Amino acid sequence: MSKLWGGRFAKQTDSLVHQFNASIGFDARLYGEDITGSIAWARGLVGAGILTTDEAETIIAGLEQVRSEFAAGSFVFAPDDEDVH
Repeated sequence: MSKLWGGRFAKQTDSLVHQFNASIGFDARLYGEDITGSIAWARGLVGAGILTTDEAETIIAGLEQVRSEFAAGSFVFAPDDEDVH
């Protein structure tokens, strides 16, 4: 999979760039706070009229599933994951 930020480059991203940017080992400790913030953001988007309540609840259910997987130690990172966000 290509990087979200790499669409303007003609060549493949060098592995050293990935290693330099990857913070997953540190960020993983913040999963709870990150998920809580994402849930608050989804609710805020409902208040702004961007998401419906049903859409937000679907997102929140997915985030809670990810939280459960992290807590259980069963969440598996993909090799190209850079951060927990």
